[in-house]
Amino acid sequence: MVKPEPQPEPEPEPSRTVLVVAEAYVAMRWPRAAPKTRDGITDSLATVLPVLTNDLPDRPAKEELRSALRKYLLLPADKRLEPTPEIVKAAQWLESASMPITDLNEAKVIRPALDALTMNMDGTGASANTVSRKRAVFHNFLEYLAERPRPTARCDVRVHVLRGHAPRRGGGAQEGGLLPTGDRLGLDHACKVPPEVNIRWTDSGETHGERGLKHRAADDVRVVPIPPVLAKIRQEDHP
Repeated sequence: MVKPEPQPEPEPEPSRTVLVVAEAYVAMRWPRAAPKTRDGITDSLATVLPVLTNDLPDRPAKEELRSALRKYLLLPADKRLEPTPEIVKAAQWLESASMPITDLNEAKVIRPALDALTMNMDGTGASANTVSRKRAVFHNFLEYLAERPRPTARCDVRVHVLRGHAPRRGGGAQEGGLLPTGDRLGLDHACKVPPEVNIRWTDSGETHGERGLKHRAADDVRVVPIPPVLAKIRQEDHP
């Protein structure tokens, strides 16, 4: 019997960066998202993406990084304006410095991103509603990374922690190797968002639009699963 020759090992796929996946996430959400949701998604990602970068030289100012994300990188091509030299420089730095997504396995990487969501651009503390909304976007983005995307809406500050429900290794929130730490799952409640929004985020060019939970009654809410690491933090914020 002829022994089959061993097959060569396939070359590993190059690791995607957090920025590349964030651009894909926005592109996936954009067509079906309400204008205010689009605004909230890019606002939240523009808060955390500068933190999820490697320490490369010539880092642009935080205002320039945010502008590059909000006005260029996180917009569909037909929504982008001609970038200024400052935006081009900041966008190029972000593309070079963005971490590979595998780095998000580390709690020491996730924690600064979560901390960034609690702060305004001027260094003051963000409101509870702002923090809750941005955390909702970020954990939905993490679920997208784990190939478990779910729709999100603006969330209020209510949270229920399910004690003793730890995700088993290889399943739940740990799929794709994400969020291996934490011991409690949680549930948030999503509700309506205000309809007024900048025309950059709309298809019609109008500043208003209706926004409710899809496939739900007008006054209904949606229960949104929270990864364990976020559930623990939400419990600390709202004991």
